[in-house]
Amino acid sequence: GTGPSLSWHAFAERIIADAHVAGLIPVRPPVRPLTSAEYAARASHPCARRPARALLAPRAALQTLAVEQDWRTGLAECIDRIGRS
Repeated sequence: GTGPSLSWHAFAERIIADAHVAGLIPVRPPVRPLTSAEYAARASHPCARRPARALLAPRAALQTLAVEQDWRTGLAECIDRIGRS
């Protein structure tokens, strides 16, 4: 499987949590979700429009790239590699 779909916010939270557990960051910074309107308003330059409910749905992208790995496994491997470098 490729794992469940999730929001960009949830993905960022998972990265921060995993990096913290691995000792890569000493303190977990807060990850605040932004609506599409907030995202556009905070941009320092014109930015691409973002759908109102932008979810990461990795299945299609991973199938296109012929990757069968669950995103959670890939993230764990990435955090591990960073920790060893």
